[in-house]
Amino acid sequence: MALQRAWNRVWRALNGSPDPALFDRLVAAYGEPHRHYHTLQHLTECVTLLERHLDLADRPGEVEAALWFHDAIYDVKRHDNEERSATWAMEAALAAGVAHESASRIHELVMATRHDALLARVQLYSSDRLRESLEAAARANLQRSIAQLVN
Repeated sequence: MALQRAWNRVWRALNGSPDPALFDRLVAAYGEPHRHYHTLQHLTECVTLLERHLDLADRPGEVEAALWFHDAIYDVKRHDNEERSATWAMEAALAAGVAHESASRIHELVMATRHDALLARVQLYSSDRLRESLEAAARANLQRSIAQLVN
């Protein structure tokens, strides 16, 4: 399974050894029936896209770990999903033996996915390659997501 392979790559890059049940818990979270966008398909698409561009990351393991957790907790009635997801990511990384500095950066990366924070940025992507190909669609997706949250 492609997701399992990607999952293993993350933890090798971080020199971590997570609880074997963590993968299943994350997959189950993304499969919750109330999710319409932040689904397992979304996670798979994100992982697939990241695989093609991992060479752009200074710390690919941290970036990929944050990607796995970025929508891990999704409760439509709450506004702290990113914070709760970031906390879960950091706690999981620390429990897996990942260095505190890396776990903290993973937390920060998940927090950077807050829709309002993202949309306020001048550029969503720091890479010219990604900015040229994905920026316009990403902004439109963020605006649509924010509108859905407000309504």
